[in-house]
Amino acid sequence: MPPAKYPGKLEIYRGDPFSFSFVVNPDDPWDLTDWEGRAQIRPTTESDEAWDWDVTISSPTEGQVTLHLSGSQTAEFTPTEGADTWAWDVELLSTEPGAEWETYIFGRAVVKPDVTRVP
Repeated sequence: MPPAKYPGKLEIYRGDPFSFSFVVNPDDPWDLTDWEGRAQIRPTTESDEAWDWDVTISSPTEGQVTLHLSGSQTAEFTPTEGADTWAWDVELLSTEPGAEWETYIFGRAVVKPDVTRVP
């Protein structure tokens, strides 16, 4: 099955923690018990620079996956001022024998500059 495209784009504020959740196959959620996940976000799909999301199978029997970036991670991001050039995806690995990592969802993000800066 080809990866799903996340509808819309994520809006991440530089320096703030960011989390979001999604359900794998929402019309008929998969049981993700004992599955593993990994994910990265990059300024562009071609960029060598990448940050790893903390991936949690947050509700395994309901197919829910939660991604999290810390504030210290997003503090390193360069704001995009409206352009949604940042790219991310999530790969999952089932417990089936011989299973391989597969991309299940991908999308774009915009990084907003922080406004409050206190010395």
